[in-house]
Amino acid sequence: MQNGKQLQKVNTNVLDSINSAYISDVKEIEEYYPEHIRKKFEKLDDKAKAEIVKTGRRMTSGIKSSIPMICKGSECCLKSICALFDNQVAPVNYRCPYEEFMVDKLTAEYYATLEVDPFNRVERDLIKQMVELIIIDNRSSADISSEGLYTKQTIGIDNKGRTIENVTESIALGIKMKTQARIEKLQNELLATRKIRKQLDVGKGEDPSSKASDLYERFKDFSDKNKIITDAVIEDNNESKSDTSK
Repeated sequence: MQNGKQLQKVNTNVLDSINSAYISDVKEIEEYYPEHIRKKFEKLDDKAKAEIVKTGRRMTSGIKSSIPMICKGSECCLKSICALFDNQVAPVNYRCPYEEFMVDKLTAEYYATLEVDPFNRVERDLIKQMVELIIIDNRSSADISSEGLYTKQTIGIDNKGRTIENVTESIALGIKMKTQARIEKLQNELLATRKIRKQLDVGKGEDPSSKASDLYERFKDFSDKNKIITDAVIEDNNESKSDTSK
């Protein structure tokens, strides 16, 4: 269990470092702006610039999902199960804290459980897709719990002016079924890769310490190739303990 936690921490540190490497300064975004409106950036404070950089990293790195929805308060599809709304602390017009939390935790869990290579862009994108789909699945489940499995649709009006309704399965149920099928497909793709790797004995016998060292070396190589200046440190729990004991 300790080894699993150590590897998860190492993976999380590497992911944070790679994420930070994609955009380090707001000027990298500014370069894509038309010349005549670039001066708007001069009026931004440091907080605004940091938020622009954070959003850019999320969109380009393929690590963390950009799907957490904006809180709509009483109009939110999750309000029936939201304790933030019930206790009048829902951050209306800002990203949902619950979904932000889910993105961080689910991403870390998948990387640790499947031992995903953080430097493999394809696998990073697959994990991002899975996390997004799980959040969508959670939303559809909340809608079903509130509205039920069926919905009434008006299909016409009779000769007395009364509406004619038809009972069909809810849209949320259809979304949920499609989402779960896609999640299963993505999981099978990742598991198949690991099955082949195991059959070929690739990485056999590696412990978390050696993996931590390998990840750090690969991150340094990644930084050098992309001309990234970073002070990121990929910690190894074993080294930390030995340093403390001295």
